[in-house]
Amino acid sequence: MRKYSNIVSLKKNTEDTFYRCDVCKLNKRGEIWMIYKKSNKKDKCTHICSYLCSKKYFENRVFKLDKVVNKKDFDFPRPVQYYKKSDFKILSSNEIENLSDYEYIQYNKDLNNYMILNPERCRMQLDIQNGIDLSDNYDYLLSKTEDELLS
Repeated sequence: MRKYSNIVSLKKNTEDTFYRCDVCKLNKRGEIWMIYKKSNKKDKCTHICSYLCSKKYFENRVFKLDKVVNKKDFDFPRPVQYYKKSDFKILSSNEIENLSDYEYIQYNKDLNNYMILNPERCRMQLDIQNGIDLSDNYDYLLSKTEDELLS
């Protein structure tokens, strides 16, 4: 919709500008919600039409405010979102043996992250878990007879 004041003052009417959102691939009319630089070159920009498209676009990318071209639209402070991490549990050797390949790889990644973030706690928990595993194996060996173990 054109306003009479825009026609008289010969200002650029932003409602009549068309652009294509690079995320949802739809042709839009109006002002671009975000223009994001892909690289240091000026020509490589991504046009994003809405918050939902920006959320989808930055799902696998890191958002950097210095790469936003239209910074004046993002001057207001934004709330910090806290995500609750699931508590990591160190598994016993029997539980590790029952994991699938994918679960085992994910468990090792989580264990390494846990070691980096909590080195002292992780060392103590691993020592305790290794002691429990040794006692479980010892109890298993005591419950079996020599013939059952040799067969």
